[in-house]
Amino acid sequence: MARGFQGTMLRALGANEHVITVEAAVDVVPGFRRVRFSSTDLFDDFEPGPTDYLRLWFPDPVDENLQVQRGYTIIDADIDAGTFAIDFVIHE
Repeated sequence: MARGFQGTMLRALGANEHVITVEAAVDVVPGFRRVRFSSTDLFDDFEPGPTDYLRLWFPDPVDENLQVQRGYTIIDADIDAGTFAIDFVIHE
């Protein structure tokens, strides 16, 4: 899938790619989901602080050949375990 101009710019700025795996998901309140992820190498590059975020890529809902990206704040990071969480607002 193509990532277009945004993907090109992120690569030019030195962004790295990491595979993350969903470990668990819990609905905190209606419309608000916390998803816990793991990664074998994400924290090799940096130690997240309170304002650090990740850019995640998703299939474009309109064009299946494209991907779109969104930024999400890292929360509850456990560097030794290689785990962290991201909160998502669920839209209709």
